[in-house]
Amino acid sequence: MGAQFPVIVIGSGPTGIGAATRLSELGVPWIMLERESYAGGLAASFFSEGYTWDIGGHVIFSHYDAYDAFLLRSIPESHWLDHPRNAQVRFEQSWVPYPFQLNLQALPEPARSACVDGMRRVQDVEVDTRNFAAYIDTHFGEGIAHNFMRPYNEKIWAHPLDRMGVGWIGERVARVRRPGIDVNKSRAKQSAWGPNNQFRFPMQGGTGEIWRNAANLLEHSCQRYQAEVTAVHPDSSQLELAGGERLGYSAVISTMPLDVLAKMTLGAEGESLASGLHYSSVQVVGLGLSGEVAPEITDTCWMYFPDPAVPFYRATVFSRYSPNNVPAGHWSLMLEISESNHRPVIHKGLIDRCIDACLESGLIVDPLTITHRWQHRVKYGYPVPTLDRDNSVSLLRPRLEEKQIFSRGRFGSWMYEIGNMDHSYMQGREVADRIILEKPEVTINHPDRINQQGAGRQ
Repeated sequence: MGAQFPVIVIGSGPTGIGAATRLSELGVPWIMLERESYAGGLAASFFSEGYTWDIGGHVIFSHYDAYDAFLLRSIPESHWLDHPRNAQVRFEQSWVPYPFQLNLQALPEPARSACVDGMRRVQDVEVDTRNFAAYIDTHFGEGIAHNFMRPYNEKIWAHPLDRMGVGWIGERVARVRRPGIDVNKSRAKQSAWGPNNQFRFPMQGGTGEIWRNAANLLEHSCQRYQAEVTAVHPDSSQLELAGGERLGYSAVISTMPLDVLAKMTLGAEGESLASGLHYSSVQVVGLGLSGEVAPEITDTCWMYFPDPAVPFYRATVFSRYSPNNVPAGHWSLMLEISESNHRPVIHKGLIDRCIDACLESGLIVDPLTITHRWQHRVKYGYPVPTLDRDNSVSLLRPRLEEKQIFSRGRFGSWMYEIGNMDHSYMQGREVADRIILEKPEVTINHPDRINQQGAGRQ
């Protein structure tokens, strides 16, 4: 038998870092295994020819005092940049302030009238919560559904909306006031909605700087990189690594995708129980450009693109987050594309198709200013909250935990509603407290409570 550890943490993303940090505070020995050569997981950053790139448009905001304190231990106050969110939706040939459904006054006709009329028709209709598609139709009405909610969500989730549940929505989707809808009374821009209307970003190193620094604050000898777990043997309380090495454990905190862990741990039974877990993959395309930001998006942080003809669902002016994300005299665009078996993407020529869409929508004025291209694909991008997700999770979690294996994090819990960095970090801390101190976990058991603004603060 190989080395024995009280707790083995699988993965060095936000959840793994949170767990290891808390275990260190409690004086409990641990080892963290990471298959990559770097910390951060989906929150890592990459560097290429003077440009910094994230795996998508991460912004830093928080539901927890403990997470705020952690961020300042990782990066001191003077090394943060604070931004007001300025987000737009590209609709036809115009820009509409985000959230779309709260800014109908900015729509061109006849779309504006169609959206307002659609809302009025459903204002006395009971909202149908059988699935996400029905929710959209009965909460927002046909106009908003047709012009934004359906096409945008089909792009980002890459799954049929009528196969998705609604329990995840919470603060993720801006709701309209019902009844008494009358957008004609106010033409003012409504932009303050949501928890991320103010956000922070590291001055240097991208989002990954948080997790690199946090990992450096932990005991280096307890961290092993390029250490991929390939098998779990719960009967002997051992993990097996690529190459055959085995490590013994008393408890495991795993942040790998729950479906992978289930199959690895429970075999055919686990694979069957995980059949309700679905995900979409994400491709990130980075474009470095010389000169000034295109005039139409000078003050914009990010933009949403519901048009099915546009390859990407979101574009971020990443140089706006920090001038240090680009070489002097340059700026950058970061584009995100979702894909799945339901919505396949042709990879060949993807960057060129993205550039064409950027030129068409005014994000780029001159293609000759493009000086750098970068592309990164993650297989597990979004844990899709399908109708059968809750059943799979409710069956798998206790089955694993009776073997002292605790699956947490964005894909460990498979709960998109608690998949932000702050949620993920706190899942790691809270499960460590559960294992060692037998304290109940809050985030994974009460996501609605946590996502009420301020409810995670003490």
